[in-house]
Order: sequence, then structure tokens, then C-alpha cells
Amino acid sequence: MRTRPATATPLPSSGTAIRGGGVSHGHAVMPGVDTTHGGILYLESISVAFDGFKALNDLSLVVDAGELRCIIGPNGAGKTTLMDVVTGKTRPDSGSAFFGQTIDLTRLT
Repeated sequence: MRTRPATATPLPSSGTAIRGGGVSHGHAVMPGVDTTHGGILYLESISVAFDGFKALNDLSLVVDAGELRCIIGPNGAGKTTLMDVVTGKTRPDSGSAFFGQTIDLTRLT
């Protein structure tokens, strides 16, 4: 059997409108996610404490469409707690978290 390598179809390199808001600059953006006024992931002043231990203290982070961020740090620095807030597993004690401009991550169940 002969095989051939798969080829990907590149996205346009110039800004292309995405249905439901947002602009793609050569990066895949989920349809319906509004990124016209900011990043695809927006966290502001997030704080989470467990029995008095502050796992996250006033954390702010913006990730734009197509941007890659790496979160590094020692054990107990809050990396897992950050991901738990983003996925809705843990609700922050204070602050706001949005996916696009309309999906409030602090209200996920």
C-alpha cells in the first residue's frame, strides 16, 4: 500500500472576518467567539484561596488568538489552580475570567 503525507490547507495570512465576530489573522478561531475587543482568554484580578492559603493572588492574564503562553513555576505556585479556574472546575474568590468577550468562565457549572 502506498501512502502520501497529508497536506494542510493554510489559512489566509491577511485578516479574515469570522462569522459571529472576531478576525482571523491566519489562526484558527472558533466560530461564534467574539475577539473584536480583546484576547480570546481574559483573566483579571483572579484570586483563589484554600483554607487561608492563597493559590492565586490578583492574577491577570490575556491570551490573544493564535498566541501561545506557557505557565511555569515550582510546586504550589498555582498552575493547576489557574487551569481549574479556566476550565470551570474552581470558582475564583474574586476577579473575572472570560473566553472571548461573552463567555464568563466564573459562571460555568
